[in-house]
Amino acid sequence: MTRHKSLVTLPLPMPDETATTIKTIAESAGVSIATVSRVINRPELVAEHTRRRVTRVIQQHNFQISREAQGLRRGNRSLRTGRIGFLVPDFPHRSVESITEEMCRGAQRVISAHNLELVLHYYRFDADPLTSMPKFLRENSVDGILVRPPPSQATLMEFCRNRKAVVVGNTFADAELPCVISDDWAGMRMVLGYLHELGHRRIAFVSPSVSALIYLRRLQAYRMELEKRGIPCDRALEKTHDAVAIQAEETAILCRQYVAELRALPQPPTAIAAATDGFAAGLIAAAREAGWHVPQDVSITGFGDQYYAAFVDPPLTTVHIDHRGTGELAALQLLRMIEGGDQSVQTLVRPSFVERRSCASVKG
Repeated sequence: MTRHKSLVTLPLPMPDETATTIKTIAESAGVSIATVSRVINRPELVAEHTRRRVTRVIQQHNFQISREAQGLRRGNRSLRTGRIGFLVPDFPHRSVESITEEMCRGAQRVISAHNLELVLHYYRFDADPLTSMPKFLRENSVDGILVRPPPSQATLMEFCRNRKAVVVGNTFADAELPCVISDDWAGMRMVLGYLHELGHRRIAFVSPSVSALIYLRRLQAYRMELEKRGIPCDRALEKTHDAVAIQAEETAILCRQYVAELRALPQPPTAIAAATDGFAAGLIAAAREAGWHVPQDVSITGFGDQYYAAFVDPPLTTVHIDHRGTGELAALQLLRMIEGGDQSVQTLVRPSFVERRSCASVKG
């Protein structure tokens, strides 16, 4: 694993130092101070339309509970909360859960060593910031946050606005936030280099939506690596879906479709580089159903080295991402920020290549 700063240091927005009182919020929302207090502390006691109106005003004013205490905490360790929030989108997928678990273990190891508490919160990935923001952010009762990004950049930016925050995992290209991310370019270069050494020149690429930066990077690396090796990019070999999160059942259906389409080409691929281990496992199963033998007829690689990669038949050749190490680095970066350190660092976690038995040399 290597760490290095990004070549370009991105300026971060400066905090709004204008103090906002609970009285200001009440006047702007047209309610009493007691109603604002209930929205903050006991939202279930407030009618939904009133709660949403007050919450919207709170967000517009970036109202922070105990702003005076917040200022004191920055300069006085004894007045800090001693808590770090970890916000995770509730994608309904087991692979996401296993990644989050590893990141939490890494972050917990670092944070516990500093006598701090890690508070895990799952938020609705498809909800707007007003309804998905946890209470500890509305009350400013944590010293900083780690965030696994949702599909919505607006939600991510609202969570992180005017807070000590580090994004854990791949994020948006123009989100000017400190982050710790996997070097997806390096990982895909490893895959393409390996397949090229085995003699493969017709290499397909299968991925979820490339509207997500994580998969866009892998597609770009795939194209550039082929170009660098003098292999023309054939768009017929690129199969991408429009959804970022895909259920296992849907993955199986898509993989059968992609295998059928790739086999029907005048020149079928001899290898498939999947952007996720889930797609790679689905492609192996779909190829077996279609009588396309792996790796004798087609080699298949994954990306991520999920918990099941070694148990696929045949075991999956893939790229390993150190998610626990990613969580550790993110926690260390956040602790430095809380202490007044650099806020514009992008840390790249270099992946490693894992060779198993899902690939073979090209016949003949």
